[in-house]
Amino acid sequence: MDWDDDNKLLPAPLNAVGAPPGADRKDGRPGAGTLVLARMVWPSKVTIIPAIADWFSSDRTCIEWRQRPHSRARHTWLPKQDVRTALVYPKR
Repeated sequence: MDWDDDNKLLPAPLNAVGAPPGADRKDGRPGAGTLVLARMVWPSKVTIIPAIADWFSSDRTCIEWRQRPHSRARHTWLPKQDVRTALVYPKR
């Protein structure tokens, strides 16, 4: 089978977590397309990427993200502390 770059299975970031127990959409709340910044931990680097929050549970968030513009959307569950709506820098 021939796979192009958009259809290949990508490795999960090191900080990815599994879906919540039961992973029932009744056990969380929809993210309603909230724009977020997601912290992705890879073996050689940490990146902050723009993403869309699809679903929130008490301790994790499902995000939709893209490897690059116009590529296929990917979905990953991340710990709640790795998903933010803003980056805040201390005032100097």
